[in-house]
Amino acid sequence: MIKFYDKIPDMECLEGDTLSSFIISAEADELTNCRMQCIIAAWDEPETAVLTKECTATDDGFAVILTSEDTQGLAGLFHMHFRFIGANNLSYRKLSGVLNVIPVPQGG
Repeated sequence: MIKFYDKIPDMECLEGDTLSSFIISAEADELTNCRMQCIIAAWDEPETAVLTKECTATDDGFAVILTSEDTQGLAGLFHMHFRFIGANNLSYRKLSGVLNVIPVPQGG
């Protein structure tokens, strides 16, 4: 099978964790007026995003950090992928992975 996207390693975190920064290199000639989003969807409902977060442009790509606010309330298995939106407003999805969020006890 030929894949037209890259797969990132499966990841796991606890609900409410702040994750390490994701750094995504972009191979576009010019990144001006381009952007990237991190999109997370429940495993059993992959067509519906539960979180869409804009990435921050860097010199050679994009970066994003999922904060505790982003992961709070998530629990279970999720599709995670990154969508590149070019200056021409065309959308490209070239990076995908699995995020497993472990629920944690609530209360004090």
